[in-house]
Amino acid sequence: MIEALRKPANIATAVRFFSIPVLWVFAFLGNGLVLGIGLVIASLTDSVDGALARKLDHVSSFGSKFDSIADHTLQLSAVVWLGMLRPEVFIENPFLVWTALGMNLFSLLFGLVKFRRLANLHLYTSKAVYPLFVTFVAHAFIFGQYSKVLLYIACIGIIVAYTEAILLQIVRNRVDEHIGSILFLYLDENHPLQRFAPKRSRN
Repeated sequence: MIEALRKPANIATAVRFFSIPVLWVFAFLGNGLVLGIGLVIASLTDSVDGALARKLDHVSSFGSKFDSIADHTLQLSAVVWLGMLRPEVFIENPFLVWTALGMNLFSLLFGLVKFRRLANLHLYTSKAVYPLFVTFVAHAFIFGQYSKVLLYIACIGIIVAYTEAILLQIVRNRVDEHIGSILFLYLDENHPLQRFAPKRSRN
């Protein structure tokens, strides 16, 4: 494990993971500006670690799991911070917000129950919606009010992404950390879109 943490990609993930307690301090202090900026910076490491892993050929099962743990911890923390600093988001949009959160939590719990582990699928839809979520939350923190447009975009994206994740977990008997999309299961292996299928992990 120590050796794995020395890899540049995992160092980037560790920066994200260990920045979370620091951001919690600013959440308790009610400092939305610093919290919003910190959230953006921490989230950017999600792109950095993946790029480094592919460039240096350090794609691994450990890195994939660590990345998912860091992602989920940061995302769940951001939701709690939103409730602390911008409770009106939940009060004024209960159906949309709780539907999105419910899909997220159901997907997480379903994977834990079925596979007895975190189902770190790393789907393209989830990767696409992550910056939308961060943009909405960071904007709400930094500017002191939330954007309805950004909220709807983020929540609809989350619902779509986790619908795919749930369906994939239903039809699969094991976790494939780099499947990319449920579409790759049903496309012929010679289909042109298969070139976008992610590279398989190495232990």
